[in-house]
Amino acid sequence: MSSALDRRGLAALASGHAAADLCQGSIPALIPFLISERGYSYGAAGVLLLAVTVGSSIVQPLFGAVSDRLSLWWLMPVGVALAAAGIAGTGLATSFALTTVAVGVGGLGVAAFHPEGARYANYASGPRRGTGMSLFSVGGNAGFALAPILVTPAVLALGLHGTLVVAILPALAALILALEVPHLRSRTAEVARRGREQLAQGRDEWGAFGRLTAAVSVRSGVYFGLQSFVPVWFIHHFGTSDAAGNGALTAMLVAGALGTLVGGRMVDRIGRRRVLVGSMALQLPLLVLASRSR
Repeated sequence: MSSALDRRGLAALASGHAAADLCQGSIPALIPFLISERGYSYGAAGVLLLAVTVGSSIVQPLFGAVSDRLSLWWLMPVGVALAAAGIAGTGLATSFALTTVAVGVGGLGVAAFHPEGARYANYASGPRRGTGMSLFSVGGNAGFALAPILVTPAVLALGLHGTLVVAILPALAALILALEVPHLRSRTAEVARRGREQLAQGRDEWGAFGRLTAAVSVRSGVYFGLQSFVPVWFIHHFGTSDAAGNGALTAMLVAGALGTLVGGRMVDRIGRRRVLVGSMALQLPLLVLASRSR
């Protein structure tokens, strides 16, 4: 196996990541339309957000634990396909209960993709893990950023059935990822074998893991909270349209994607710890500044 960065493999994985997170990010972008067209309350909207969060995030460690013991490469294309089905079903559902089920199924698809996707992205990165993982991560950022860009015109033109149009891209991404899996597996076979050996011989460092998990949890809570309610906040605080609210969300997510690319290169140069601590330290003053804007 070559130790160089596998750009083809990372491109396929980043595309799958973009497709999965496009589906997850479509739910916050749909919230204003679900409220206006179906009359859902903010409480009902919160339930939908909880459903996609439970499906995509809280269940994800279970998939990861199983993936550590079994070869579940097929979860990558299947997960993206489920995510596509979930977003399509959200617009087609005829009741709140069915909408919640569709959102939950899509969330499970997102959760199924991520552990194996991240594993193979790590393998395909070779010695340039910071750069490789940033390319994989920016796929997810791009998917979140694309969600309001695609959802808004599709729903304005076709109503909530426009989610069928949005689901086309992740469905195609699932097919492409399925076709690319043989390349990924052959390219990363040796490093995957070494990874399994290290896993069998390694020792869990629960203290460091706990600290990192706490930091990531705080960051994710802030990020997904903003992602979920930035459109609604702009609509009600500034009196903007639904499209303008989703435009503000897009701007935030595009900035996040650019930051991911820059951060990955910085990690390879100055180290992970400095980038992690520095980026999180910047969050609080920026949030205070945003909350005081008029």
